[in-house]
Amino acid sequence: MDHSPLSDHQHLSDTLKSPAVEVALTKVVEGGVSGYYSQFNKVVTRVLDEEDGCKGFFISPLIENPEDQLLLINWDSVDAHHEVFEKRPGFRECIDALKDYYKEFVVPWHIVDIQEENLSAIDCPVLLKN
Repeated sequence: MDHSPLSDHQHLSDTLKSPAVEVALTKVVEGGVSGYYSQFNKVVTRVLDEEDGCKGFFISPLIENPEDQLLLINWDSVDAHHEVFEKRPGFRECIDALKDYYKEFVVPWHIVDIQEENLSAIDCPVLLKN
């Protein structure tokens, strides 16, 4: 299963500590995961790194179907995504870079106000045995 270098523990932990997390389940066309990662790393990471309201991101395949990709983006607020970023040329650049890899257009949603105390399991995982 292909993984992005952005699927490590640090990217996930940093993203979940944000005030607003954009969640996008991307269904990639059959055989397109490598191209999707290539375009994401070439275009999307650059655009998001230059965006003031974006503080990081995480991307990983779903185990059940590796062509489905979970993308989490750390935003200062939902408005930083919808009211600022989506009105800038970088947003269109990201869509254009990935559109050939979408099996269907992605409609993201947001999670806000994740409480820090709820994240302790991420920083200190506990393994359970029967």
